[in-house]
Amino acid sequence: MIEEVLEEVLRRIKPGKEEREEMKRVAEEVMRRLGELTKELSIPVEIQLVGSAARDTWLSGNRELDVFILFPPSVKEEEMERIGLEIARKVSEDYEEMYAEHPYIRAKIGEWSVDIVPCFKIDDPSKRISAVDRTPFHNAYLKERIKGLEDEVLLLKQFMKGIGVYGAESKVQGFSGFLCELLILYYGSFLETLKAARKWRKGTRIDIEGHGNYDGRDPLIVIDPVDPKRNAAAAVSLDSMAKFVDAAREFLSNPSLKFFFPEKRVLSREEIKERMRERGTLTVLILWDAQGLEEIIYPQLRKAQESICSMLQRNGFRVLRSAVHYSQKPALLIELEVWKLPKIEKHLGPFFTQEVHAERFKKKHRIVYIENGRYVAERERKYTDARDALREEMKNCSTGRNLKNSSFKILSNEEILGVYDEFSEFLSEFFHARFQ
Repeated sequence: MIEEVLEEVLRRIKPGKEEREEMKRVAEEVMRRLGELTKELSIPVEIQLVGSAARDTWLSGNRELDVFILFPPSVKEEEMERIGLEIARKVSEDYEEMYAEHPYIRAKIGEWSVDIVPCFKIDDPSKRISAVDRTPFHNAYLKERIKGLEDEVLLLKQFMKGIGVYGAESKVQGFSGFLCELLILYYGSFLETLKAARKWRKGTRIDIEGHGNYDGRDPLIVIDPVDPKRNAAAAVSLDSMAKFVDAAREFLSNPSLKFFFPEKRVLSREEIKERMRERGTLTVLILWDAQGLEEIIYPQLRKAQESICSMLQRNGFRVLRSAVHYSQKPALLIELEVWKLPKIEKHLGPFFTQEVHAERFKKKHRIVYIENGRYVAERERKYTDARDALREEMKNCSTGRNLKNSSFKILSNEEILGVYDEFSEFLSEFFHARFQ
């Protein structure tokens, strides 16, 4: 049963002859063009195809390439970036300038997206100058070692993709393609990786080369084989790790294509309205007008999520759960178990043994009594409705620069249905569309 499932998965995800030839043609064209452009430079540079396309570990339908321009370390970083971007812009008229830790150009060549990244050609990856200098070392390390294991890598990548934990970007906080290859290299196959993952615990450590001196406390630690001070799994959140472990157990017990190709169900407006009614909670959607790269917005959204939910809790409201999303607008969904409170709240004061503090407490509050050996005051709440607290306190919450400097609006329950078209998938996932 399990072998039949894996054979069918490979049939769907392994690039065919035509797709491989197309990838090779586009890669060669980009490399040739960059070679011509860099001939004009007075400094020696090297052009390299890196990433999954270079190692034949790319999934069918993935029209993405990574090409690096390697500069000698004698060039200043500002010059390297300036010259590299100038050259990259000339590869295609259709391009956009991107920035993660490092600026690069994303060029469109037909249906293909090609990231052209300037970096330094260094001798020691642990002594990188720019953020991406170790990538060519990753490519060199894996290129020969992963041969013969390509199908196993494809299976793991598609499995991760199917359960929603594939990608190291801030949006996902999951497993990068590089990390998937390292896991296959370490465990030997897709199934052995799943079997091992069943027993993973928080702090699980994998060190292929046995040279790591990384002492961080990340949920999963996979020492970078070319940089002993780096955790290649640093992006993996505890929840992403837990989802993978859970899915590994489930698949091994009951193998199915649904782990690789899940059916996404989108709830209708009426279904979402009904689920809100059935749950008897208050759902609040906060929308900001901010714009920016996902890698910048998502960390700010998570910071806002933590700060805003903490503020609500401090004011006596009870948050059931929350989630963030960014497409056209940054969004934070909060579902509250308790969102309305009485005007009066109990405020605990000092114990009766603390004479000085007790006197101050009694002078400050009108109604004071003793309960379980402690002074207690009854005072008027600042907010009795969570929506009022949000409107007044949002400006004091930590949200990050892009969100802080933009306007926002707060929608609750049926008001949220007014933006259904924009957020239908996000709302469906939040309201457990996969559970009938």
